[in-house]
Amino acid sequence: MLQNFRVYQEILTDDNFWVIRADNEGRESCLPPELWRYMFKTAGVTIPANVDATGFLFDCAKIYLSGKGYGKHSVLNLREDSTMEQLEMESDVKFRGGLCLAIESPPQGCLEQHPEVQTCFATTFRLSHYKVCIDLTKWGIEEWVLDYVRPTIRITELVAPRTDCASRFDLYARLAADANKSSRDYLDPKYHSFCKLETREWPADSGCGWNEVTVKISEYPIGMRFLNITSGGKDTQFWDGHYGPKMARLQVEIVLPNLPRILPRETWADTKEPHKLVNEPFD
Repeated sequence: MLQNFRVYQEILTDDNFWVIRADNEGRESCLPPELWRYMFKTAGVTIPANVDATGFLFDCAKIYLSGKGYGKHSVLNLREDSTMEQLEMESDVKFRGGLCLAIESPPQGCLEQHPEVQTCFATTFRLSHYKVCIDLTKWGIEEWVLDYVRPTIRITELVAPRTDCASRFDLYARLAADANKSSRDYLDPKYHSFCKLETREWPADSGCGWNEVTVKISEYPIGMRFLNITSGGKDTQFWDGHYGPKMARLQVEIVLPNLPRILPRETWADTKEPHKLVNEPFD
């Protein structure tokens, strides 16, 4: 029995087991590329003088078992039968705006249907939005990777206006060391590289269909562990009903650089006093 346990332990602690399993299940993109795994395993990466790289190895088991890892992943499991309460239980998401934010299935009033969108959020004339907080370490992204590799973090969401009403949409993302503090503050991307804001405005009869809105954070200081995303909007004609923009398929992608690297601690250090957005988009 003890011998069997040791055999199983050896198998489960062998990265090759998890690489083969991920490949067999079509999840190979959740693990770091082969070049990255090889270079760190063989100490083939240049180490800056002020960095202690002890323990800089990818834990493929942890990454695989997180259910997320690298590559692109959906944040919310939005379905036809979803409710706000259910989504809040399934994910670390909070909805703001009460009845002003609704779940629509199928989306109403759009120029065209999107093959990936059967269900969406719909907004009204009062600003409504939702906030998501992601602990990147629970996604299998190790702390040393966030501190010394600093992969690009790409957030995308499908958004569409109605064909008959003017509207506005905002997508804001921010990295933070502390989840609770960052959820209250909207810092200005002009002063801080670890936050980004994308805004879209449509006139009535814009002729626009579904489009992917993207924010990308690629330069950030060490210590970042949480990704906070806020998405929302409103119609700008104050119509009664859900005539604001539609949002669906929020995804986050963790992208390693093409070549393995270890960055100095000082790279992209943020030494500025906090500068909040003068006009917060979600007030």
